[in-house]
Amino acid sequence: MVRPRLNLRPPIKTEPLDNTFEAFVGQGRPLVITVAAVVVTRNRPALLKRCLAAIDSQTYPASQLVVVDNASDEPTRDLLAVEAARRDSSFHSIRLEENTGGAGGFHAGMRACLSLPCTHMWLMDDDCEPDSEAVAELVAAAAIVGEDAVLGGNIVDLDGESVNVQSVSQRLGTNCVPQYPLHLADGLLEMRALTFVSFLVSVDLVQKVGLPLKEFFIWGDDTEYSRRLARFTRLYQVGKSKTKHLKSGDASQSLVREQDHNKIPQYYWFYRNRLFVNLKYDGFVSTSTFQFIFRSFRDLYFSIRGGKFALLKSRTILYGLCSGIAFALSTPNKERLGLLD
Repeated sequence: MVRPRLNLRPPIKTEPLDNTFEAFVGQGRPLVITVAAVVVTRNRPALLKRCLAAIDSQTYPASQLVVVDNASDEPTRDLLAVEAARRDSSFHSIRLEENTGGAGGFHAGMRACLSLPCTHMWLMDDDCEPDSEAVAELVAAAAIVGEDAVLGGNIVDLDGESVNVQSVSQRLGTNCVPQYPLHLADGLLEMRALTFVSFLVSVDLVQKVGLPLKEFFIWGDDTEYSRRLARFTRLYQVGKSKTKHLKSGDASQSLVREQDHNKIPQYYWFYRNRLFVNLKYDGFVSTSTFQFIFRSFRDLYFSIRGGKFALLKSRTILYGLCSGIAFALSTPNKERLGLLD
C-alpha cells in the first residue's frame, strides 16, 4: 500500500491559531486532529521533566497538556508549580490526594480531557521520552487506517531494545487468515492490545467505551482498556513513532525472580488483574484463562522451590488469583465496564 500524501499545517482560521493541525490525505477531506497529552506522575520529578521536554519538542504539538500528580511529595509538587507558572492556560495540573496508581491516574486525566478542546488523547507515564516525530507519525498512521483507530508507539528501552511488547491481533479476514500484516508496508502492525506508553485514542471512542478501570490500580489497565476498545475499532502499533521507556530494573517483571521484599506485594495486582481480563473477555472456560492459571501455579511452584520470600510470594499469587475471580464476578458485563456517568 502506498503511503498517502500527508501535509501537516495549521488550518485557516479567523481567530488566533492554536496547536490544531490538519492532515490532508490525498485529495480527500482534511483529517483534523487536536491532541491532548496526558501524563501520570508520582515522585519522579527528574523523569517528569524529561517527559515534558520531549512533549514540548514535538513537531506536531499537543494543544493541551494534562499532568496528573498521584499524591507526590514536595519535589514533584514544586516542579509542577514552576511548570504551571511558565506555561499558558493549555497546561492543566491535577493533584490527587491519594495514590490511585497508574489506572486511577489515567482515569482522572482522561476524564479531565473530555471537557477540553481536543479530538484525541495521547497517554503516557512520566518515564516516557517520545521522539520529536512521535505524534506526527501517529497522525500519519491515522490518515491511513482512520482517525478512530487506536494507535501506539514503538517502545524501546535505554539500550534501544524493544520493551512493553504486546500480542499481535489474530483477527481473521474473509479468507480465514490473520490480518495483522495488512499494513506492514506502511509500518503498521495490527495488535491485540497496546500499552499506555504513547497511546493515542479518540475522544469519540472514549465517550463510547468509557474510561480505564481505576480499580486496577497498577498492571493490566491498558490491556483491559485495549480489549474493550477492540470491540469497536482496531489497534495498531506504529513503527516510526518511537518512544523511549526510561524505566529501570528487570523489564520482565517476574515475581519468581523478584528480590525486593517491598515490591513483592505489588504483584498481587498483576495476578488479580490479568485473571480478571481473561475471565471477562475470554471466559471462564477458555485456553487463555487455563494458560494463565497454569503459569500462575508454575510461578507458585518455583517461588516455593526458590526458598527466599517463598511464603510472601505464595500468598501474593493465591490472594491475587482468588481476588481476580471475585472481581470478575462482582463487576458488570464487559459491555458496561467503565461507562461514563
